[in-house]
Amino acid sequence: MTPGGRAPMVVDVNGALFDAINDLAGHSVVADDLAKAAARYLVIAIEAAVAVYWVIGRGKQRAENQAMVVGAMVAAVLGLAVASLIQHFYVHPRPFVDRQDVLLLINHSPDPSLPSEHAVVAFSLAGAALWSRRLVSAAVLLVAALALGFARVYTGLHYPADVAVAAGVGLLASFMVVGLAGALIMQLRAAVVRALPPAVRTVLLLD
Repeated sequence: MTPGGRAPMVVDVNGALFDAINDLAGHSVVADDLAKAAARYLVIAIEAAVAVYWVIGRGKQRAENQAMVVGAMVAAVLGLAVASLIQHFYVHPRPFVDRQDVLLLINHSPDPSLPSEHAVVAFSLAGAALWSRRLVSAAVLLVAALALGFARVYTGLHYPADVAVAAGVGLLASFMVVGLAGALIMQLRAAVVRALPPAVRTVLLLD
């Protein structure tokens, strides 16, 4: 305790990291435009990359890939549900609501900041590739998810802690769905395939 009875000042690591990243904005039109594009659209690119697995491979390999895609989708939904619960019980303001010195590059509603829903989806999908042992794809997707999180902070939409919590939620959700229940998803897929008419299976590339 200090002589005046107050606790020593705690360094605001989250705020300091936000300052370091957001202060990079506003110096280059090209960098700002890239960050805005990444913050908005990189999650769509990650979704598309995972969806491609639906058509990759033959036989058992394709079945495993499709089960991974289904697991990734379920994990993303689960991650968003957890994020919604967190936001309901812990309402943390966004940086541009919380502070006056934020350089905001993207207009956004002042809804809760923690965790970043974009990052939850990105890390859920990347985690699905990781836990299903698509290691090269997982590495690329994780880098893309980190880039998305960085861009969300750069543009003033989130604190670094919002992204860190989102990463934890997404990776945990994907582990629970894909890592622990991957075999069950394969069995459910097989049951659905057996129940569908041959023509439908062909259209959906389930054969």
